[in-house]
Amino acid sequence: MDTEQKGFYAATRLNLTEQLKVIAGGRIASWERSGNSYGTPTDFGETGVFIPYAGLLYDVTEQHRVYASYTDIFQPQNAVNRYGEYLDSLQGVTYEMGLKSRFLDERLNTAISIFKIDQDNLAQDDIAEDGTPYYVPDSPATIAQREAQGTESTGFEVEVVGQPVDGWDINVGWSQFEAEDAEGNDVNPSYPRKQFKLFTTYNFIDSVPGLTIGGGVNWMDEVSQSGVTQEAVAITNLMAKYSFSDRVDVQLNVNNLFDEEYYNYISSNAQIQYGQPRFTQVRFNYSF
Repeated sequence: MDTEQKGFYAATRLNLTEQLKVIAGGRIASWERSGNSYGTPTDFGETGVFIPYAGLLYDVTEQHRVYASYTDIFQPQNAVNRYGEYLDSLQGVTYEMGLKSRFLDERLNTAISIFKIDQDNLAQDDIAEDGTPYYVPDSPATIAQREAQGTESTGFEVEVVGQPVDGWDINVGWSQFEAEDAEGNDVNPSYPRKQFKLFTTYNFIDSVPGLTIGGGVNWMDEVSQSGVTQEAVAITNLMAKYSFSDRVDVQLNVNNLFDEEYYNYISSNAQIQYGQPRFTQVRFNYSF
């Protein structure tokens, strides 16, 4: 199968006042797919699809900016249904509102956002009432997909990034969402609904300028699909780096420090893929 995509786009930024700005744009997209799909000659696509977007930004103060945005969604899909037919293109809209702030002379930045995503034709595993998945014709290892209609996702994100004091960098965030289709079924149930991410480093700029140490935690809440449950899990990573010069450094990474056993994928036929066990790596870097 060959897929060809073409598009024309334009965008503009308007400063209506010193505090109020508008961003607007759009894309006219066309695509065509041709070839053989499971032995069936295939030639189809769409032409002249308009995908607009717009954003409004308002500076409340020099440190705080509020914004709102709207974006259309249009994306051809490679998913195939139980009859060997490709699913229609994913379509929908995204709404987002948020607040971005700067503190400590712009050394620390925060972002808070809420969002809502409405989608049609979202590819989801096609499962029979008895829990047995349908498969793509002539491909018994490939689970067939169906088009979920009226999918609604709502959630929020909080992020803090920056260097509050010399040598100390931090990146921390929390995200949470819910997603259901028009019939009230959970969408993408193998995706964790809540996640927390933290990574921080410290450079001993006064005592040992070339030494940087750091670490972080990625936490995900419980997910369940096809009778398989992955309990909430936290993965801890550590690093240490020493720079001999601007060109030479050596770095130690330890991922999944406590060797947590977890799944990073659960399929609709209850197949699982384990996440990476504890992994230690030493790297020597030379730039020239």
